[in-house]
Amino acid sequence: MAVSEAPPVDRRKVLRAGLLGGLGFVFVSTIGMVETFSTKNVIDPILSLGYTVLMSIAVWTGYRGAKAAAVDREARAAERILSGAAAGLVGGLVGAIYVVWINTFVVREVLSNISPRLIELLNFGGGMGSGITLAIVGGLVGGAVGALLSLASPLMRRALIGAFLWVLIVGFLEVVISQILRELHLGFIVGLAIPSVAALVLGRFLQRGPALVFGLLAAVALGIYSAINLESVGLSMTFLIDFLYESRVGGRALTTPAAAVIFVLAFVLVVVTERPRKRARARIAAMDPEERQRWLFGGVAVFLGLGIFLPMLLGSVVNELLATTGIFLLMGLGLNIVIGYAGLLDLGYVAFFAVGAYTTAILTSPLSKVSFDWGFIATPLNFWEAMPFVIVAAAIAGIIVGTPVIRMRGDYLAIVTLGFGEIARILFLSDWLSGTTGGAQGISRIPSIPLGFTEIKGTDQQMIFYAVFFFVLIAAYISWRLQDSRIGRSWMAMREDEQVAETMGVNIVRAKLQAFVIGAIIASFSGAVFAVKFGTIFPASFSLIVSITVLVVIIVGGMGNIPGVAVGALVMIGVLGGRNSPGLLREFEGFKLLIYGALLILMMLKRPEGLLPSRRRARELHQDEALQDVWLRAAAAGEHDEDGS
Repeated sequence: MAVSEAPPVDRRKVLRAGLLGGLGFVFVSTIGMVETFSTKNVIDPILSLGYTVLMSIAVWTGYRGAKAAAVDREARAAERILSGAAAGLVGGLVGAIYVVWINTFVVREVLSNISPRLIELLNFGGGMGSGITLAIVGGLVGGAVGALLSLASPLMRRALIGAFLWVLIVGFLEVVISQILRELHLGFIVGLAIPSVAALVLGRFLQRGPALVFGLLAAVALGIYSAINLESVGLSMTFLIDFLYESRVGGRALTTPAAAVIFVLAFVLVVVTERPRKRARARIAAMDPEERQRWLFGGVAVFLGLGIFLPMLLGSVVNELLATTGIFLLMGLGLNIVIGYAGLLDLGYVAFFAVGAYTTAILTSPLSKVSFDWGFIATPLNFWEAMPFVIVAAAIAGIIVGTPVIRMRGDYLAIVTLGFGEIARILFLSDWLSGTTGGAQGISRIPSIPLGFTEIKGTDQQMIFYAVFFFVLIAAYISWRLQDSRIGRSWMAMREDEQVAETMGVNIVRAKLQAFVIGAIIASFSGAVFAVKFGTIFPASFSLIVSITVLVVIIVGGMGNIPGVAVGALVMIGVLGGRNSPGLLREFEGFKLLIYGALLILMMLKRPEGLLPSRRRARELHQDEALQDVWLRAAAAGEHDEDGS
């Protein structure tokens, strides 16, 4: 019986994976990430976030090393494990050399982040010997684990990675989960459970998805009502907080039993729900437009319910976070029209945000030097009286920016719009307009939003969130109605090929101006709420980085897709934090821009359509990639023929 010869291992790839892993170890240590993250415990007391990062690098190195052995699909498991472990060992050796270097030489004058605390962490509380040993052994073991992960079936790999991520998520969301659990009582559980079961039975019996969704929504409403009003029958859910988290200096962390339970539950959930999820995806794909629209309305109803009731369970800190996320989501929805639908790369989008904020401030603040009295209306206006002026000012700004760039596209359009954004900021800062805009001092005492029976103050984060939520609903509705309209189809045709679109009868000038104007108006909504939220605005609040952040939000979330933009805003602003606002992960504060850049590179290389893309946009991008591959293969074949001849 013939024995098949083992396929060769690409040693260069193994070495390269190991060196990359080692460089990753050196990089995250040198920039201070390990030391900063060590203040956050993920699992108390055994695992900090800093060590989690180092461990993840070792596992990733082993995974990459094992892939290097997979020259042939028949590669034996032992060779792949050895390749992964070898790559991890190389990475560990690089880490060990780094440990020797920082223990031997005083380099803090040059590299300020290499502090005694970092050295202590990398020595794992012992001397240099323990640091060297654990770096090598950790790299070897992490590499072997990564190799084993590469051998697992796709389902098993997803389940393991998903379970690990859920442990991290529950650990990171300690503030939100603890706050919700503090507000819950047995009344909530009863109020939620009974209507939910009834809705499930009814939905199943009637075979009507929207009925089920509305039933669940009613269940959530009743449950929250019960939580608020039936405390007398309430059994506090705080025992779950004590089970999940342990208080330590620097914050709470998951207890070891809780981490184990979450890991097992998440693992089982991923495995058990694999087939139902596939069936659900197939069913959604096969839905006719009418049925899809019914489910869409159901999803909107759930979103509305969450937007109304969830802030009641959350504290002021999380509500402020949600309000900030909503402001960036509003801008993201507007920029999504300009870039995602129309394909116009606008890097000066912050200018429209500033126009909305300044117009609101100038017309509503009692300290504003702009005044008029037209009999039926006079300054200072209230928020709602000022909104028509805000919309008109934003529309004019959209025309001013859009008109000169009508014939531009791509990089040239990006550079010119970037210039417009900076011009706007400098104008608001200039002495020339200081009589109107307040110059560097800005405009203060911007009043609250009147509602007749009450008012929305900037200090009331829950009410500010409701204001943002109201404008988000308007912006989402405008985007949804436009995407399949005649205007929306014109934008998409223009995005794919401007010349072809023009040849087919699309009025390019009008389509571009419409995109700029509608995008500007939506941005002005966010500017108006922003002005009320803070009560004072300065030109420094409208720098280029705001435009970049919003662009990253829609790229990461999914360009051209409304739910994708929402996901991007939650991840980039809610979790990582905005320009001047912290996110849920406050430990990431100092590395925000680094993570933004890394995410952008990763998304462009691995998932250019974003986390939650529209099907049309994803199909277009992959079609482009396929055409490029065909062209490259044809070009390579042509070169080969020429060499042969």
